[in-house]
Amino acid sequence: MHRVNDRRAVVLLCPLVHECHVNDSERIAEKKIGGRSYPTIDASHLLWIKQIMDPGFYDPEFYSRIWTGSPPDPKRPPAYWMNMLFENTGLSL
Repeated sequence: MHRVNDRRAVVLLCPLVHECHVNDSERIAEKKIGGRSYPTIDASHLLWIKQIMDPGFYDPEFYSRIWTGSPPDPKRPPAYWMNMLFENTGLSL
């Protein structure tokens, strides 16, 4: 995805989740940070988060225009991160 100054291209993440972002979470399933392993997330997870958490600014046509190639289909983040979301915010999605 090309960097653009547009809210549709922004997903707010905590620093730990941001550190766990990789290009392909199937190829790199875990990342070790501070001696602990965490599941990774990739663009498909970010699109899912955007679609659910900021639906007014989720725009598949916009992503098709700014993406290098085709954007991935949105995919639910790993269960670990969904559990962390619930524990930290009370949101169960």
